[in-house]
Amino acid sequence: MGFSRVAFAFYWLSLLNLILGFAHHTYPLPQFPWVRRLSFAISMTEWVMLIHLLWTGFSARDPQAPTSIPLAFLASSTFWV
Repeated sequence: MGFSRVAFAFYWLSLLNLILGFAHHTYPLPQFPWVRRLSFAISMTEWVMLIHLLWTGFSARDPQAPTSIPLAFLASSTFWV
């Protein structure tokens, strides 16, 4: 069975985002400032995952291959899984 530190870290980051990410919908409500900052930070973790996915996908592609945005997304998602 394989083990990847990145996949393990992203699993727990996704779980944290799933559990606590709802708070970014409560910005208009009166709440403590630390709750607002924490919920914003947790909701921004999705960008970390997207940037990592694109970074690894584009760095792994063949430079001689034709450049196509949909093909690049498919290749990066194939590499990610």
